[in-house]
Amino acid sequence: MEGKPTTDIPTGDIDTLISILFKSYPGGLRGEREALVRSLMAEGLDLGDAEEALRWLEEARHAHLVGDNWVFTRHPVGLPELLRSLDEEYPAFVGRDRDEPRAEAAEFIASRMGLDEDVAREVLEDLEAAGYAALDYDPEEQRTRMLFRKP
Repeated sequence: MEGKPTTDIPTGDIDTLISILFKSYPGGLRGEREALVRSLMAEGLDLGDAEEALRWLEEARHAHLVGDNWVFTRHPVGLPELLRSLDEEYPAFVGRDRDEPRAEAAEFIASRMGLDEDVAREVLEDLEAAGYAALDYDPEEQRTRMLFRKP
């Protein structure tokens, strides 16, 4: 990748950066851009490299500022589009797999984002870790299902 930052940690390796961020902030990171830049600097990057790494993470669709919370996804995802789709379309989708609410949600994510089901399950896990998805009882459906919270 052209223009990689030159530091001791492999900042050009998005998988490594994502792994570091997941380990340090499994539920996401509260704060604006500066908060994420500071956390990257705490991992050993200088200011310029941290800012460039943040741009890469955003462009690669692995880091998403949602409100005042950074959400990290292991796979590239258009998170704003996914959250909008979950809000607008998921309620009508519910009921296809009454026994497995996580499988039902992963199927929806896979179909809307063009992902395979394994990747969709990981995206769902990422949303759960960030607090945007949770299993809960839905009295209207009279069953446990995945409920999604808007940021």
